[in-house]
Amino acid sequence: MSKKESVEQFVSLQLQSGRFPSYEALVRHAIEVFQDSELELDQIAEQLRAPVEALQRGEPGLELDLEKIKRDGRKRLAAASNRC
Repeated sequence: MSKKESVEQFVSLQLQSGRFPSYEALVRHAIEVFQDSELELDQIAEQLRAPVEALQRGEPGLELDLEKIKRDGRKRLAAASNRC
């Protein structure tokens, strides 16, 4: 199955499920999710800008808090699953 066929099948299944009342509603939702993802990526890039510049100047890097990273990741996963 090609990527195009796979996408078409996914769209068809979403519409058949009744989750979206129309093709337009599905597209609107997909665009909103895409915009949210882009905003999140922009925020992450902004947060990383100063530390990356510091590393390029030879200054110490970020301190990694693995537990915070895991918590944040779990929150993002929960938020993403609640959007659907």
